[in-house]
Amino acid sequence: MKRVRTFPDKAPAFTLIELLVVIAIIAILAALLLQALAIAKQKSYSISCMSNVRQIGLAVHMYASDNRDFVPMHPTGGNWVWDVRTETANALINGDSSRTTPDTQKRRILYCPGSIASVKWNNNALWDRGGNAIIGYGWLGQRSDQSDRVNGTARLTGGKRFVTKTTAVVTNTVSETELLMDATPSGGPAPSTGKNDFLHAPNTSMGMKEYSHSGHLQGKIPSGGNILFLDGHASWRRFRDLGPWYDTGDRGVFFWF
Repeated sequence: MKRVRTFPDKAPAFTLIELLVVIAIIAILAALLLQALAIAKQKSYSISCMSNVRQIGLAVHMYASDNRDFVPMHPTGGNWVWDVRTETANALINGDSSRTTPDTQKRRILYCPGSIASVKWNNNALWDRGGNAIIGYGWLGQRSDQSDRVNGTARLTGGKRFVTKTTAVVTNTVSETELLMDATPSGGPAPSTGKNDFLHAPNTSMGMKEYSHSGHLQGKIPSGGNILFLDGHASWRRFRDLGPWYDTGDRGVFFWF
């Protein structure tokens, strides 16, 4: 009797449409994963930035304890809120108002560590300015040759004032008075128009090709910024709670905090 060979049924194959659906699902999952990783990375940068801000707060209070509660106050270093004298910058690092330019490692604390930050600690052009420096945060201590609301062409609005002493209340309490903030510049039309450009603030004489912008951008706008208060504590302020309170009087640039 002749034996008949049998073969197992072939496994069903994917159709072209099924393959395309699987590829699309994988692509969506990969995009979601990359987005989650990017958010986590920026979160870690904001935490490191907060650590910088708190360390600056400690340095300011060290300085104040030796100077009758006065915060570092030296002549103006420029019209923008991050323009300071070298003495002020050194006091923000370690409480000592030296005129010596600090090395690059020491000045890291004065700059947001975010990977997208435009103003960076290793840019020597920010320190080669005839006794002035551009730091990565906005300093709201009063300049010794200016008033409590004016710094050259710049002025504070919204009831804000520059700080002179750690014990002097500027707003309601020392815990609500801002002393230093993440640099969040905008250019373009006046903030009242609602057409603020947070990507292209001028970078003249800053030794960099990239425009000035926040280190906490989320798309075309900042997600927020870290704020140091007069009592030494720091906290994150969401973008919707920021205001354009520092008007540089220069090319329509405002700093938000």
